[in-house]
Amino acid sequence: MRFLFLIFIFYGAFSVWAQVHTFLNVQVENDFINWWGKGSDRYYTGGNFISVQRIQQNRVVCLIGTELVQKAYTPSNLQAIKVEEMDFPYAGLLFMRNFILISPAQKKWTLLLRISSGTSGPRSGVALFQKRIHQWIGDEAPQGWTTMQSSYPYRQIDINFCHPLQLSSRVSMGLAHQWEGGTFYNRWVGQTWLFIGRSPVIYFVGTDSMIPVQWLHLSNNKKITGGFLLTAGIQYVVRDRIVEESVYSKTVFTPPIFSDVFFDRSIPQISGSFFFHRQNIAFRLSQHWRAASLDLLPSHFYGAIGFSFHL
Repeated sequence: MRFLFLIFIFYGAFSVWAQVHTFLNVQVENDFINWWGKGSDRYYTGGNFISVQRIQQNRVVCLIGTELVQKAYTPSNLQAIKVEEMDFPYAGLLFMRNFILISPAQKKWTLLLRISSGTSGPRSGVALFQKRIHQWIGDEAPQGWTTMQSSYPYRQIDINFCHPLQLSSRVSMGLAHQWEGGTFYNRWVGQTWLFIGRSPVIYFVGTDSMIPVQWLHLSNNKKITGGFLLTAGIQYVVRDRIVEESVYSKTVFTPPIFSDVFFDRSIPQISGSFFFHRQNIAFRLSQHWRAASLDLLPSHFYGAIGFSFHL
C-alpha cells in the first residue's frame, strides 16, 4: 500500500505523456520550385522554416510550438548594383515564432495565435546564405545585397481563425482569416479552401504561403495516404515596411506617388498543395501564385516542399 501513491503518480505521468505528440517540421519555399519549369529568383524568392510542435489530444489548447524562420527578397535582375535599376528591394528577415492552437471541443472553429520576434537587414544572414546556395548550385551570385536597408527589430503578432465544414468523410471546405500587425506588416488575409483526401490536416491561411501546421495524428498504417488542398483568397496590405520604407522606394519613387499609384494593396493569391503521409513521416508539396504588390511587376509563382517527423 505504501507504493500506491507512487503508482498513481506514475500512471498520471504516463497518461499525460501518451496524449502528447511531438513533431519536427522542416519546410523550404523557393520561387525556383514550380510546375511550369521556369524557375525564377525574384521578389519573395525563398524562405526556410524549422519548427517543433507538441500536440495534446482532447485539450482546448491542442497545439503549442516554436519556429525559426528566415526569408529573402530580391529584384529580378540579380546583377544590378544600382537601386535605380532594380524592380524590387533586397531584404531579409530572421525571427523566432511561438504559437498556440486553440480548438474547443464543442465549437466548429479553431484559432491560431502567433508571436514573432527577430531582426531584418544584414543581421538576418540572408545575403551570406543565398550567396553560399548559389555557389553550391553554380548559379549567378546576387550583387545588390549592399543596398539592403539596415537591420531593424522585427516584431509581429497575428491571429488566424478557421471555420471548417465537413462535407463528407473525404471532402471538407471552409473559410479562414488572418489579422497581422507589428513593426513590419499590418495586413489582413481572407481565403476559402477545399480539401479532398484522408490526411488529417490542420490548415490555416498564410501571407507569403500556407502556414505549415502539422497533422493531428500519424497512424501506424503502412499504406501511403494523402490529400489535395486548393485555396483562393485575397490579401489586403495596410503597411509593408520592406517595400514602402526601403531605400528602393525612396530612390525610385517619391512617397506620395509610390503609395497611391504603384503599390497595390489588394493582392489575390491561389495555392494548391499535395499531402502524403505514411506512419511517422509526412510530406507536402505546394504551389503558390500571387499577384504583384507593385503594379508595374508581373505576378509571381513559387513552391514549397515540407517534411514532418513524429518524434
